[in-house]
Amino acid sequence: MSRCSGFVCFAVFAFASGGAAAQTPAGEPATPPPRLKPAQTLEPPPLKPPQTITLTTDHEAIFLRADRLEGTSQKAIEASGKVELRTRRQTVLADWLRYDVENDEVWGKGNVTIRRGIDTITGPEAKFKRDTEVGFFNQPEFRVGENASRGTAGEILFNGPDHYQIKDASYTTCVAGNDDWYLRSVDVDLDRSRLVGTAHDATIYFKGSPILYSPYLTFPLSNERKSGFLTPVFGSNSARGIEMSLPYYFNLAPNYDATLTPRLMTKRGLQVNTQFRYLFPDIAGEADAEVLPDRITGTTRYGLSLKHNEAFSSVPGLGAYLNLQKVS
Repeated sequence: MSRCSGFVCFAVFAFASGGAAAQTPAGEPATPPPRLKPAQTLEPPPLKPPQTITLTTDHEAIFLRADRLEGTSQKAIEASGKVELRTRRQTVLADWLRYDVENDEVWGKGNVTIRRGIDTITGPEAKFKRDTEVGFFNQPEFRVGENASRGTAGEILFNGPDHYQIKDASYTTCVAGNDDWYLRSVDVDLDRSRLVGTAHDATIYFKGSPILYSPYLTFPLSNERKSGFLTPVFGSNSARGIEMSLPYYFNLAPNYDATLTPRLMTKRGLQVNTQFRYLFPDIAGEADAEVLPDRITGTTRYGLSLKHNEAFSSVPGLGAYLNLQKVS
């Protein structure tokens, strides 16, 4: 036998012997594979409940809540993380807040919101004394008054209860996202007790264009009517020349009012128009009068009109209408 043939026989014998050794003897169960341990589920640590404290001052109780509170109720308390300071008259929200107990002063930073009744002011920083309501609010956005007045400012000064002084103000009563008209003023005073606003060095914009400047003007903070100047009207034509009208509205009573309108025309002169309106349960009407010393004709021209409606409540369906007019 050759050496090569002997090597092949040895290899076959070794392979057969190894295969026989790997077999499980008859009657013995096979060894099961090792079991894998289930993966552990990592659970987040339980959230800590917010800390709360209630303080009692000479005026009212103060409720303070935040993720973290430090300090003493006799001197000062610092709060951070979702801070809420609440009293009977107002609520203050902030990322960080310090309440000086001894001086009754609130200082907030980061997403500060102050709610007083229907007024809401938001901005990066505010500081004020609670007892006197004197302080400031930097770079705020505000919504005040019963007519949803809103705007922005460089600063708001709190000058006592219900009295705001707004610096570098932009003010409008349009709904959010629709600034068809707005007022820009160096200084605006809002008196919430009288529901009146006063603007100094003010410009009124319509559709982004300035239409009126006034060193001083007032406006209501509610939907109630208020005496004052209305929007002026400008125009020109070949017969009257350049003309301007400046109406003044008189809020005489809830059920009657009047409007006086001087109208200056460079070619014809000064015309004065008056209008009186009245409304009662069964009566309504309007009286108008105007007069013009006409430069072109050299005469004084006038016009009168009366429109009157009346319903007779004693006779259902019966009424009367009167329309009188006279022109010179």
